[in-house]
Amino acid sequence: MVLIGLGALGRQLGRFALQKEGLRVVGAADILGKGEDLGVFLDLGRRVGVSVTKDLDELLSATEADLAIQATSSYLVDTYPPIMRCIEAGLNVVSTCEELSFPYYKYPELPDRIDAAAKENGVTVLGTGINPGYLMDTLPIVLSAPCTSIRRIRVTRMMYSGNRRSSFQKKIGTGLSREEFEKLIADGKITGHVGLVESVAMLSLQPD
Repeated sequence: MVLIGLGALGRQLGRFALQKEGLRVVGAADILGKGEDLGVFLDLGRRVGVSVTKDLDELLSATEADLAIQATSSYLVDTYPPIMRCIEAGLNVVSTCEELSFPYYKYPELPDRIDAAAKENGVTVLGTGINPGYLMDTLPIVLSAPCTSIRRIRVTRMMYSGNRRSSFQKKIGTGLSREEFEKLIADGKITGHVGLVESVAMLSLQPD
């Protein structure tokens, strides 16, 4: 497998992949990659014999793999091009892109393009994570599946953002005054929970 994107989340995935039995990391790409060893890049204190490149096309052309783990952006318009390059290179893709968990609501055309390319190349593409992808959509869907009639589904998630990565805190406005928060919301500079719309859209397909 190859790793694409080694930011805060990608680094955690990289560390997990290197110790998970049955997985073998053979390549990695990140915008900050300069050819250094992946173990050094991830601050593991050891070398693992895999270089981190900045050039995704170089990685895909020079590396033989069957799976790409992509952890780059929350937005499908940003992750679409590298996903398509992975598909064309014959790699299955698992992406942390929140919008890819249920892309049909916002993007009526891109999912069909991805699906067609995946079928043509005999690979699969999955967008998933803890949320969206499990806690606020898949889990309640599974739990409510035996029900013959569903009137309402209520999901509550509570978390402390103070110990989360800085990019997440900025995204939801942690530490701002009410005035600052409302101004940034009005200006569109606080995105909030990317993926909430996708979870709601996924749940809405439940039968009455």
